[in-house]
Amino acid sequence: MTDIRQPLESFLPQLVEARDAGLSEAETVKRVTRFFEQVLGYDASKELSREKVVKGTFVDVAIKLGDEIPLLVEVVAARTPLQVDHIREARQAAARDNVPFILLTNGLAWNLYHVTLDEDLQIAVAFAADLASGVDDEVADLLALLHRDSVGQEGLNTFWEQRARLGPASLGRALFAPEVLQTIRARLLEAEAIRVDSRVLAAAIHEMLEAGARERMGPVQLQ
Repeated sequence: MTDIRQPLESFLPQLVEARDAGLSEAETVKRVTRFFEQVLGYDASKELSREKVVKGTFVDVAIKLGDEIPLLVEVVAARTPLQVDHIREARQAAARDNVPFILLTNGLAWNLYHVTLDEDLQIAVAFAADLASGVDDEVADLLALLHRDSVGQEGLNTFWEQRARLGPASLGRALFAPEVLQTIRARLLEAEAIRVDSRVLAAAIHEMLEAGARERMGPVQLQ
């Protein structure tokens, strides 16, 4: 993965200035375009363009590598909090052109969405990164996934595939495997003097999880 920490730290004052000055969406787009050029390694004249969606509307930036469009970028004004509704037009373009990723940013906050075209168009958060508190290793590594080399050499796709494998369904299958439940039962017996049936334990663990994770995981299915 390309190390972008130094150029990212050098460019950050321009993004902070954009927020502090309350730059408009059009001016923020210009800053973000320079960010893609100076920090993420894209050729602005060849690889960053606007892309028409429908009826005269455009996404702010389409990343083009050869004949492929791997990423669409929607930009909001520098002080605007990010909301998923901001990518409404980009979702139309993604559906039309089979684009796998949509990026939403105000310059400091960056939300990346993965687009799945099954029976219905579905989006899922791939990552969220925020530069408001400065540059740390985690934020630098996440934004480095957007570097031209990462996108062009399948680094971004690989990241998403690994992330998807760690989704609630996959983790649920691992968490409720017989050997895992047996280990937890043994630990409870040793530490708490509690004997508990595997089904009761699985239900208790499932209930502990956040509601959205439970919904995506589905009902407990013991192996």
